Amino acid sequence: MTLQCAFRVILFSVLFLFFQQGLANDTYDLEKFRQYYENNGETPKKKRQKRAHDSTSSPFKNIRIGFFGLNLTDDGVSGDDRLETHEDFVLDQQNIEYLSDFYSHYVNTGDPQYQRKRIRTVLRLIFRVFTINMTTNTSPENQEQIKAIVTSLYEQVFSSVTTRNNESNPYYHIFNPAPEKHQPEHSDVYNSLTLMLFAFLGPYALPNNTFSHYSHLLVNGITLSSYRQALPNFMMFGNTDNYNYPRRFANQLIAANLNTETALLISLFAMADAAQHCMDSDQSWPETLEELLQRFFPCYVLPAGYQNIIKLCRKPVRSVPEAIYSCSGTLKFIHQILGIDLSPPSESGEEGDSSSEDSDDLSWDSSQDNEPLQDNYFPQEFSSENSSDDEDADDKNSDDKNSDNESTDNEDADDEGTDNEGAAIEGAANETTQEAGAVGGIISRDLGMYFSYKDQ
Repeated sequence: MTLQCAFRVILFSVLFLFFQQGLANDTYDLEKFRQYYENNGETPKKKRQKRAHDSTSSPFKNIRIGFFGLNLTDDGVSGDDRLETHEDFVLDQQNIEYLSDFYSHYVNTGDPQYQRKRIRTVLRLIFRVFTINMTTNTSPENQEQIKAIVTSLYEQVFSSVTTRNNESNPYYHIFNPAPEKHQPEHSDVYNSLTLMLFAFLGPYALPNNTFSHYSHLLVNGITLSSYRQALPNFMMFGNTDNYNYPRRFANQLIAANLNTETALLISLFAMADAAQHCMDSDQSWPETLEELLQRFFPCYVLPAGYQNIIKLCRKPVRSVPEAIYSCSGTLKFIHQILGIDLSPPSESGEEGDSSSEDSDDLSWDSSQDNEPLQDNYFPQEFSSENSSDDEDADDKNSDDKNSDNESTDNEDADDEGTDNEGAAIEGAANETTQEAGAVGGIISRDLGMYFSYKDQ
């Protein structure tokens, strides 16, 4: 080998290592998202200039929540360098709106067949926001100041009858319903933003028993409002048999484009519950999204959703399906929505594909295979655990495969009372076309637990 050839080999190796390092430091695929978004729509800069005062115009805004910062506008940084930590605690409603916007754009940008992977990726990023805020060491005096800041914002958002402009505060009616005849027909409250506001503010502002009560109210209201909109538009079927099994219920939500909202509902309430316990009882903070969901998964989401869909279908139920009210049923529901298998190894069997699904491509750069993400406090590199090519393609057809396997033994499973649910829901991976921030419906309280929906 000549000296020139050897030099070329060394140069290629160095460049390849730099390239790999660049990919490894883009843990949440922020650069892939930016590149895809800019190549398939208006650039962030043009959108900011065109609609500078519209908070939902672009996902590329700098986000600052507590000690965490996400720099999405600076072209001089990339990948994980966009993730920042700060010494001072800053929190306002607008930045939470930006994060809600970012979530909606992120999960709905790109090939819809890979949406479930994108949902997991951005949820890991949101989990990191909670992680930094829950694990940053501060003095007792600073902790009291932080609690006062967040509590004040919570009262301003949820407890004030009017806004600063002396208009009716739609958030107030979520937990303080007026008599039916005085209920406003519409309110300007997005489900995703409401979820984020409550999840970030509630653990600080509410004691444990009150927080749990309001969590149940909000879950009930959001699921009811979303299903009320989906049923009349034939996005969800009125046959109650479609909801008697966790996976079949999840497939209905996927077909109705409610999977992104449901994933956010599950994960945010798990994060908020963990934050509540971490502050009140000094419990250790989970290290990964999987650990979070194993320890704090909201077991009331599935029963609340089932009760609301049965109420809206207005059909009698012959018997209460045990799977809907069991922990194992909730885990299967989460598995179908998020692609994360939380079952014990002895129970998961063939279904234990959650880690492999995290290696699926985001469809923003189909030439590269991503390895499982770490969501520890300071994730700097991808996990060293490698996945096979077969696993990398798993998420593309995961919903169809799961449903097809379930449909094979569906009749026998129903007779035996098992949880092997029905056939695949065609179009389950259809991309949501809603504008940013409108992942869910618009809600207001009516008759104590009855929320009304406004078309967006």
